Amino acid sequence: MMKFALAILLGLFVGIWEVAVRPAFPSGFEFPMLLPIAVLVVITSRPFRALLVVVTATIIMSAYQLFTFDLLIFRWIAIVLIIISLSKYWLTNRSVYSSIALGFLAQLLDWGSRYLVSRAGTLVTDFTRGWTPEYIWSMTLFWDALFIAIGFFILARMSGRFQLSVQQSGAGYNVF
Repeated sequence: MMKFALAILLGLFVGIWEVAVRPAFPSGFEFPMLLPIAVLVVITSRPFRALLVVVTATIIMSAYQLFTFDLLIFRWIAIVLIIISLSKYWLTNRSVYSSIALGFLAQLLDWGSRYLVSRAGTLVTDFTRGWTPEYIWSMTLFWDALFIAIGFFILARMSGRFQLSVQQSGAGYNVF
């Protein structure tokens, strides 16, 4: 029950971060939290908790989107389910590299699903604004990779469940 409540609190924090704090940063320095948190929860916890975090965060985010129809909850549930299956069957070694790869794949899925929803919306309505790609897409990928790596190393140190891909000091190979 405690882990259930922590997942909801984490989702509330991420949702409030995305709608209230993140827009205050200048362009290029907007620190995304939903994708890195979703990837880290998928890797370190049960799939249900990852879905709970994402649903809670996207409900908060959807409440602030008054005039846009983005299918945010459904898109992120699909993205997390794809990440869960990829981490379970494809990137199974739970390293920092596979975590960053999952983050990149999740970001590509997010951008692709936003594009498809936007195209479907322009076909249904006369609204011609459509989807625009990220202004600085490389910075988005950089922040995602940085937060996933830092979060992975912190969780690996705290839990001891993951093998760090970086050698620790004093741990080396004897040549002689």
